[in-house]
Amino acid sequence: MKTAIVPAQITTVEDKIAGNLSLSQIILLAIPAFIAAAIYIVFPPTLQFDGYKLMLVGLASIIVASLAIRIRGKLVLHWLIAMTRFNLRPRYFVFDKNNLHLRDDSFEPKQVVVNLPDANPVLKLVPDISTADKVIIESMLDNPHAKVHFTSDKRGGLHVVITEKQS
Repeated sequence: MKTAIVPAQITTVEDKIAGNLSLSQIILLAIPAFIAAAIYIVFPPTLQFDGYKLMLVGLASIIVASLAIRIRGKLVLHWLIAMTRFNLRPRYFVFDKNNLHLRDDSFEPKQVVVNLPDANPVLKLVPDISTADKVIIESMLDNPHAKVHFTSDKRGGLHVVITEKQS
């Protein structure tokens, strides 16, 4: 069995159907006829000629015909699609290496209460805590005598220490 390689230049050339018009241009130029029929049927007075219907059909024809013009070998419609996609793209990409996608869910964070010799009990928190514990922590932070310290360890962990002075 013989195989032949088709050059890329042959597959990218559009066929010309009538003169210099391609199939996509002919379809674009036929769309105003369908729009005119819809306007003639739908808008009042139904199935009768009126001046405003002629203006709507003319406006639609001008818009669609301008989309069928070629600039640098591409249709204006394709240029508009490319520019719209470019302008609607996200401007900022936020990379978050701490998302939970494809991570093991078996880890259960725990709370540890540590008694320091010179202070009241200190609450060390790890990522996921219950709502009741959040209420307790917020009440501790609302206390004007409470002091909050943030420390980090060598591995990048963040430790929050809340101490309460007795007065």
